[in-house]
Amino acid sequence: MPDHETPRLQDLVEIARKKLEISGLLLAAQDGLPLAGKMPEGLDANAWCSLGPQLFRRLKQEEKTRALGPPLRCLVNLGAQWFTLLSEQGICLISVHEAEKLSPEFNRVSAALAAGFARFCKQHATAA
Repeated sequence: MPDHETPRLQDLVEIARKKLEISGLLLAAQDGLPLAGKMPEGLDANAWCSLGPQLFRRLKQEEKTRALGPPLRCLVNLGAQWFTLLSEQGICLISVHEAEKLSPEFNRVSAALAAGFARFCKQHATAA
């Protein structure tokens, strides 16, 4: 890619997925609109993109009724597959991985990716 060319969000998400060595990585807008990413065969990316933001909206409602901290991360386990969902500045990052990936380092890198992708989306939305 030439230096002057802006990277595509899809390319950045795919690079991140490969570096993390995970089977799926999705970005969704707060309204559930899929922005970029890829899920393993047999999983519906659109369904996960709508589920992630909706889950965080419901958790935020729960936060208001109880003295809980703000929901930032959610783990879902379905058989051998683990799903980590992160909410950051109106963006939901959804990763699909094996249990072995769950570590403080994976959590730190995932949170940094979510924040970076949120900044990227915000910058490019205002530039358009």
